[in-house]
Amino acid sequence: MDDFQLIMEPKDAAIAILEQILLGGDENSRSVNASSVVTANGIPALLNCLNQMDGRLSIVSILLSCMRSDRRCRKLIANRTELLPVLELFHAGDDSTRSICIDFISEFVYLNRRTFCNRVLQMIKDEGAFSTMHSLLVYLQMAPMEKQVAVASLLLQLDLLVEPRKMSI
Repeated sequence: MDDFQLIMEPKDAAIAILEQILLGGDENSRSVNASSVVTANGIPALLNCLNQMDGRLSIVSILLSCMRSDRRCRKLIANRTELLPVLELFHAGDDSTRSICIDFISEFVYLNRRTFCNRVLQMIKDEGAFSTMHSLLVYLQMAPMEKQVAVASLLLQLDLLVEPRKMSI
């Protein structure tokens, strides 16, 4: 037993398996599985793990699946999520990772409450070591057609946060 080493920590393995369960199967089974995560109060535990670098993409993917299957948990996730880890993931990731991050952030912006939407957009604008608006603009130029609308919408909304006289459009 002394020679036995785990390649992956048990928590990371559980998150990876949960991601595969939520992304596999047909839409109905994905929805039922995501609802089970929400019902089992798994959202707070996942949000606590978001600050860890390992498995961050899997956690964002799981949370996105939960928001899409149960719209009520979108507000819970939005209220408790720190966007800095998601923005770091966006900046460091490949196109697939960036796509998931854009979908995740877009879910927050779709919230009905305008003040909350503005708060989320302000956090995106202010957080991060890099200029998120610049990164979004670069990604917009290379993004697949189905992602361009979401990225352009985020950019426009971020630009509108600036004083009206200073808007770039």
